[in-house]
Amino acid sequence: MRYRSAELRRALRYHLMAAPLLLPLSSVVGVLLGGYGYVLPIAAMVLAWGIRMGRCMVACFLCGVVAFLHQFVTKIENDNFNTLLNHSGELTLQGTVERTMSNGCILDVDGHDVRVSLRGEHAHWEAGDRLQVRVQPQPYTQPALSGMFDTAAWLRSQGLAANLYCVQAERLGASYSFAAMQGVADELREYFSSVLVPQGAESDKRHQVLCALVLGDKTKSEPDTVNTFKRGGCLHIFAVSGLHVGIIGGLLIFLLRFLPVGRTTRTCIILLAVGAYVLVTGLAVPALRAYLMLALVLLGYELKRPVSLLNIWSAAALGILLFAPWQIYNAGFVLSFMVYAAICAAASMVVKEAAWFGPDAFIPRKIYTRGEERLVRADLWVRGIVVVSLSAWLVSLPVTMFFFHSFNLYSALTNMVISPLLPVVMCLGVAALLLSWVPLVGAYVLSAAATAAGWLMQIVSLFGALPGAYVSTATPPPAESVMIYHAGYGHHFCVLGNPGLVINCGNELTARYHTQPALFHGGYKPAALLLSQKRATVSGGRQVLEESWPHMQVLRAEFTDAAPVVFRSDAGQYTLFTPPANLPDSPAQNSTPVVVWDSPKGRVIYLGDASVVTFERIPEALKRAHTVICGYNPSQPVHLNDVVTECRPDMLILLPTAAAMPEELLPTEEGVEIRRVNADEPFLQLP
Repeated sequence: MRYRSAELRRALRYHLMAAPLLLPLSSVVGVLLGGYGYVLPIAAMVLAWGIRMGRCMVACFLCGVVAFLHQFVTKIENDNFNTLLNHSGELTLQGTVERTMSNGCILDVDGHDVRVSLRGEHAHWEAGDRLQVRVQPQPYTQPALSGMFDTAAWLRSQGLAANLYCVQAERLGASYSFAAMQGVADELREYFSSVLVPQGAESDKRHQVLCALVLGDKTKSEPDTVNTFKRGGCLHIFAVSGLHVGIIGGLLIFLLRFLPVGRTTRTCIILLAVGAYVLVTGLAVPALRAYLMLALVLLGYELKRPVSLLNIWSAAALGILLFAPWQIYNAGFVLSFMVYAAICAAASMVVKEAAWFGPDAFIPRKIYTRGEERLVRADLWVRGIVVVSLSAWLVSLPVTMFFFHSFNLYSALTNMVISPLLPVVMCLGVAALLLSWVPLVGAYVLSAAATAAGWLMQIVSLFGALPGAYVSTATPPPAESVMIYHAGYGHHFCVLGNPGLVINCGNELTARYHTQPALFHGGYKPAALLLSQKRATVSGGRQVLEESWPHMQVLRAEFTDAAPVVFRSDAGQYTLFTPPANLPDSPAQNSTPVVVWDSPKGRVIYLGDASVVTFERIPEALKRAHTVICGYNPSQPVHLNDVVTECRPDMLILLPTAAAMPEELLPTEEGVEIRRVNADEPFLQLP
């Protein structure tokens, strides 16, 4: 028994001596996670002591202390700032713009040692600008469903103290700081983006993909372009990561081989050029991780020291977490490091395992024919793509399910197919940037790059169109379920059944950021969309829903005296009673039809904002329902006492528009459960 313990100790010491930073990294991760995570630093120190690595044990303790103090001080500063903000309601702050965002920026506040998210209607600042701003706290609510955008979680992952609205701002000049350097880099990225997306080609999806792939600039991409890569499981290529840094570094190494420069000079050129690329593309965490690892590898070769990929991986993660501990909650950080670890493990397996095809392994390589040599290289290439893609997909699967509550079934297959094409698009894109000043040649290279990007997009679109490509982790609700979502400003959308009828979807922004995510993360599959009104505010998002559910049927409200429209799905039968032809089309609520849904568990009537005339078109035999959903029509309102008397519902659901309903129209009869959907309770889901 003692012999086995000694063998185990020697084996652990042997492996950890090759990656001594792995234990300090474990200590830091445990401290930052808190709770049961504190077991990790204790276990790391005990293990280091047990295998007689005293310096490693001290490093575990010191790194854990630094991480704890950094997190503790940051929390105190953030809490003090929020207390001051909530007490005063409005503050005047000075600070430096650290990073720009859409309609805002991240501001490093003077005197408080905090960073905040600052948004405003006229936020046209650059990184490095000094600002004096008058701000108010911007309220935010918890997302209705897991997977929808969570402001609090986003603030935490960025290490921000608060989400603020800018009432007034004054630019005080520019600072001499790293943020100012980042501002110059942002201007360079904007210039390079204009080269890859020239004037007149802004709507060309090929150029949008090329710009996002080479520079990580998604601002030029239209939402449906981004959605195509999301459904195809390849959205990661839109963010500059280790893949991009590796391709740029490999391209530089290849080109520098033809220049008469020494190894040290070559290393400096590579580090400076790749560092500039990472800075210009926005210093994304995956790109920063890849750059740190590249720098450590090259430094190890220069110093003629053994290079351990696991130790370099640990050093990069340790450096980022000690400098920015909030990255432990950032999906990009977790995905980048875990996927890289999986790729390294997979590459090791590929090298060691037997060939899938090719000459017999016992034949000496020196007697291979030229054809056998090519076959061996092809075998290694195919095995590498398949094993690496599958490993990366399997590791990323639980991470994406945890952070995004979704996953892609064909992501591994898509990445296998596009792997040979990605370096081609990247190299052509870089060549287009370098040769843009050369007449004719630059235009031809840019055209070739855009063509290759188009092929890439077609492949991704093909896989994204497969059934069940992009799937929510939510359990699909039962067929008889109902979901009502208050989308703000008195608007709402409602889903009756699953697969069922979606009533209204809002304008394009509402559909993209509320309707589509709520349906997807709620597990609903729309069978049809009913556009109850003709205004863009309630029907402009139709195209957004059709991107996700292309086979969804679209029904429109019409003024007609024709017979009711009957629609069926697996969730039951829907009978649509349209407004009569003689009903005025003003106000717009008059065009709202009434929906009678015979669900598996009973009848539901959706009155919405329909007029009383439309309600009276329902035959008496169909008025008996266990649930009635109603709003308010200011022109010809429905008296809810009449609804209760005629429909005898068990539950009455009042929509946001019912808040304006006069008291005399509200129900006075007892025995009916009344539920309200409003700003205080914006989400309602019934089994």
